[in-house]
Amino acid sequence: MLRKLIITLCACMGVAQLVNAQENTDDASFTWANDFFAAGDTVVAKAQNLNDVFIAGQSVSTSTEVLGSAHMAGQMLNVNAPIEGNLYALGQTISINAPINGNLTALGQTLDLNAALNGNLRAAAQTILLNQPIAGSALLAGDRVVIATHIAGDLKVFSDNVSFTDTATVDGTLEVTTGNESALENSENTPDNLKIIIDKHWGDNSEHEGRGPLEWLIDALKSIAYTTAMIGILAVIFPNWMSYKAGALVQAPFASLWSGMLSLAVILGLMLVLMLTIIGAVTIPLFLIFGFVVFWLGYLVSSYGIGVLVLQTIGNFDSGRVLERIIAALIGAAVVFGLSMVPFIGFLAYLVLGFAGLGVVIWPFISRKLPLGPTLS
Repeated sequence: MLRKLIITLCACMGVAQLVNAQENTDDASFTWANDFFAAGDTVVAKAQNLNDVFIAGQSVSTSTEVLGSAHMAGQMLNVNAPIEGNLYALGQTISINAPINGNLTALGQTLDLNAALNGNLRAAAQTILLNQPIAGSALLAGDRVVIATHIAGDLKVFSDNVSFTDTATVDGTLEVTTGNESALENSENTPDNLKIIIDKHWGDNSEHEGRGPLEWLIDALKSIAYTTAMIGILAVIFPNWMSYKAGALVQAPFASLWSGMLSLAVILGLMLVLMLTIIGAVTIPLFLIFGFVVFWLGYLVSSYGIGVLVLQTIGNFDSGRVLERIIAALIGAAVVFGLSMVPFIGFLAYLVLGFAGLGVVIWPFISRKLPLGPTLS
């Protein structure tokens, strides 16, 4: 179960390479208030005196010191320069080759810690390799976890394959939760403070156990009906707006996707700026709610756009007719549900549709207020 989740999440990183094939070009990166935002095929944060960094792409790396925190997403992530703040990493391969003064939160297929970490580590990956000291505590989940260093705080591991080398030590509490009684059979060392918790169901997902074909069909129809209703309500109440946004998405899908990713980066950047003030920090929950609502709205717009595209392909789509708008909503909901049933592709499709819809919903407003990049018309 964990392997499937990790591989699915890592697959979405391939989306970044589709939106731009240039390295730090003017339309792929910008600096605002010493914060660096960039997306593309190969992205390198190399400017001096950067505060916070927000970068996404196929290959993402830092080559100069980051004075604040770094937010990195991509297929291959390489930290080659110190980070004074925290690092938030999402990628297939994550290599930490320079010290991090804050905390590290990572999600990927492989995490390789080759430099000291002064804060806490929270990570989920298929393979986790810890080779350098951690001054804080660590919370890990993975198919294979190798501890080859000193951890000053506590260590909590969820894995069926855990190895401690002869140099591995943990000063705090040490717990390993596993469903495999032989999880440590390949370990070179067994620390004295090790506590093993055997839980046969820790990685299982029993939510769908026992469902027959009829129950599955009912749940599928409910999901399609719910999505259709949400899209239909928007299409009936705001017909012109929905038709315009869906048309813009169909005409420029990749530009919409790129604009959505950039919109999310701008929203996150504004949230961090607001956190510096007491009054602004109070608005963070509102920003989170706003981000979720807008992303979900973008997902609905993208689904509607798929239905419109299908109707336009097989015939003429008349946006002035309520029935055709409802049919477009039904088709879009059915197609999206079908994609969600494909292993590893479902979550990727949800992200792509959400980001593409986010691009046509919120990016035009952002680009008018902050002339930072391309404008969808």
